[in-house]
Amino acid sequence: MSKRLIRVFAPQLTEQIPTLIGLEVNVVLLDGNTAFGRLESSTTGDLVLRDLRNHKHPLLLSAIEEIVYDERVD
Repeated sequence: MSKRLIRVFAPQLTEQIPTLIGLEVNVVLLDGNTAFGRLESSTTGDLVLRDLRNHKHPLLLSAIEEIVYDERVD
């Protein structure tokens, strides 16, 4: 079983977010920082990411450059 990296850029985020809920993702911010965790929920202006230490991180959609996640290919 192999994996494939999928990159979702800022203009595509609003239409792709419902398919990303529950997945482990890397969120790359415009300032260069990256957050890793499971995408928990979203509203019109932000996302909630839960990291490996079980902390919630609200992230503004306007501050996100891209979201990167692994897709399994069987």
